Amino acid sequence: MPDTVDYTEYLKNEEVLKVTLRNLLTHGITFIDNVPPTVEDTQKVAERISFIKETMWGKHWLITSDFKRPHKGYTSENLVVHTDTSYLNEPAGAIIFHSLECAREGGMTLLVDAFNVAAKLKVKYPEYYDIWSRFPVRHDRILTDRMLYASSQGHVLEVCPLSRDLRMIRLEPTSFSTHFGEHQDLDMFYRALATFIRELSSPANQLQVKLQPGLVCIVDNWRVLHGRTSFTGKRQMLGIYLPRDDIDSRYRTLLNIYV
Repeated sequence: MPDTVDYTEYLKNEEVLKVTLRNLLTHGITFIDNVPPTVEDTQKVAERISFIKETMWGKHWLITSDFKRPHKGYTSENLVVHTDTSYLNEPAGAIIFHSLECAREGGMTLLVDAFNVAAKLKVKYPEYYDIWSRFPVRHDRILTDRMLYASSQGHVLEVCPLSRDLRMIRLEPTSFSTHFGEHQDLDMFYRALATFIRELSSPANQLQVKLQPGLVCIVDNWRVLHGRTSFTGKRQMLGIYLPRDDIDSRYRTLLNIYV
């Protein structure tokens, strides 16, 4: 797990910001401690890097177990690891998580380096890796009360067309569309998907973190999947999205790379 940086130093020291972004882009996660547990201070963490990626959820969102939305996230049940905003043409590049109120029991944040899991499975099941990178999946998110319908199609494993290196994971089962269309490899795709999800859900591949108020976790949403264990009591998790292009741009400028 990468080193944690201090909030005050993060805000005023360019070297600390550079370390934070290096951790994010190298390891897929980074942590900032001693952040006041408020929306305003968490937004300062985001805006130190770039502007906030505003979505249908607004500039930020607050996950609680109040059942106010028809989504499992707004319960106290466990959440299988997944990426966010896979229903957008360009999913959020990173997610900032800040627990404003911790659950009495449970509520562990689950983090999985899906690039690492995919690399290991590529060796063991090369035919599955191949179909994940070829077979497009549609993700939908419909909010009828707000007249919103987001839809995007992409591969579970998106690879660079030139290097064939893994570039992005799109895996949000709760927004999978049922419209896959005709495909001769559909049966193999589902078998491959079940294998991938099983490996991603294995405790051996997961980092479990109890996010306390004051500790901010930034996750590379193109690489690291997140979820949670079930919990009792009240839990409030604040989230903010960042655009990937601007994260990369900020890091390049800190490295003074202009060519």
